[in-house]
Amino acid sequence: MFIDLDDEHVIHSKNLIAILDIQLKKSSIKLTNLLEDKKHQNELIGDPTISKSIIITDDYIYYSSYSPVTLKKKFNMTDIINKIDNY
Repeated sequence: MFIDLDDEHVIHSKNLIAILDIQLKKSSIKLTNLLEDKKHQNELIGDPTISKSIIITDDYIYYSSYSPVTLKKKFNMTDIINKIDNY
């Protein structure tokens, strides 16, 4: 299943690694370094100025205007739909 990250980006749920609050960027040097590396590799997508969360996938890192709570609800709903479809 797919998860809508914002108005422009959708990812496949199986590629999702983590959903992080954007505030973590202020306190984590490792995350800041990872984001800088991904930016230089053109693997960082979205606008950090309007973002509430950071989504890490297998191939890219996305900034999303949705909060982590909203995205986690979307992910959980997708997981429930997958289980129903496979039943």
